[in-house]
Amino acid sequence: MGNTPWQGDACSLVEEFRAGRRTPLEELQATYAAIDASSLNAFCYLPREQAEAAARAADVSKPFGGVPIGVKELDQVEGWPDT
Repeated sequence: MGNTPWQGDACSLVEEFRAGRRTPLEELQATYAAIDASSLNAFCYLPREQAEAAARAADVSKPFGGVPIGVKELDQVEGWPDT
């Protein structure tokens, strides 16, 4: 388990999930903690409840299952604000 976001690549993070050493929800919480601690304002929208539900339901047997990602503002997502 980690209190900071994963520093390795996405494939090794999925290996950690599959081995039970880390969960998608723990990774998401660590990622949000790092975002909250930063003053960069790099994200304009953080759908925490939606992300937590997705992390709980993540299928880590799939490629990149459970790996948190950021969505570039150039992409429109239904239900999200369009800046």
